[in-house]
Amino acid sequence: MTLSMFAHAHEAEASRELAQRWNDENLQDLRFTRLESFGGEVLVSCVAEPG
Repeated sequence: MTLSMFAHAHEAEASRELAQRWNDENLQDLRFTRLESFGGEVLVSCVAEPG
């Protein structure tokens, strides 16, 4: 399972495509099946300042 968050939907799609290409090129012996994906707003209740 992987969880990634992006500011814009097009960034998420580009990341997914890049990961798929990398898998296709480097992990030919393994078969990956995408079961489902979610998209939408992420609500944040508290943001920590960088340390």
